[in-house]
Amino acid sequence: GRALKYFAAVRKHYDDMEEDQFDFHQYCLRKMTLRSYVHMLRVEDTLFSRKPYREAAKSAVEVYLDLHDHPLAEAAAAEEARLAQMTGEDRKKYRKKQRQATERKEKEEGEKKKADDAAAKEAAEAAAKDKDKDGKKKKPPAAKKEDPDPVGDALLKTSDPLGEAARMLEPLLRHATEFEQTHLLAFDVYFRKGRLLLALRAVNAAIRLAPLSFPARRNVVHLAVEVAALPADTRAPVRAVLEEGVRKLMD
Repeated sequence: GRALKYFAAVRKHYDDMEEDQFDFHQYCLRKMTLRSYVHMLRVEDTLFSRKPYREAAKSAVEVYLDLHDHPLAEAAAAEEARLAQMTGEDRKKYRKKQRQATERKEKEEGEKKKADDAAAKEAAEAAAKDKDKDGKKKKPPAAKKEDPDPVGDALLKTSDPLGEAARMLEPLLRHATEFEQTHLLAFDVYFRKGRLLLALRAVNAAIRLAPLSFPARRNVVHLAVEVAALPADTRAPVRAVLEEGVRKLMD
């Protein structure tokens, strides 16, 4: 959950940078700083292809794929099964550790909230005493907005992990198509969604970039197995395109 929180923060940071460019359009045209304007446009064109976003998006997509493959309900059932195999003494020790971890987490969150409240109160009192040169009181700093999901539990409990994975992937498909990893991630997402035509496009792109890539060739095999097992009611044009695409990749 906390990892997804960090990945979402990276996405928001890049989205904010992309949105800020609209203010810069007007500024550059008004000030006639065309060189800076052109430089900004080139930076924006490569914004989501930069390594920090690519790494965050890759990790986020992998987490969401794992959530799709192993839902939390299954993980809870597996834990119950593991507890059932423990002796009574081991089960007591395990639950005691869990309880202590929960209590420690709640205590840390409570102490953090108290510290934040004290800091906000101190800042407000200092601002009330401080006056600017005109003799006017300065406005106290805005209270820090409390995050309703500080550890990312809500992100972890998403009902559509593949949709969230696709959302993190979308900027890469727009701006980072020159990297094999983009198309490997796209294949993993589309394959699980059952969108085999898009999966075929992704694997073709990966093969073009890295003809000897083992992950890309492995995806070809996965796709071939899936195409061979297509249901009888699959539309003929779709089946023909998939079979022809797989045949070319296997040659």
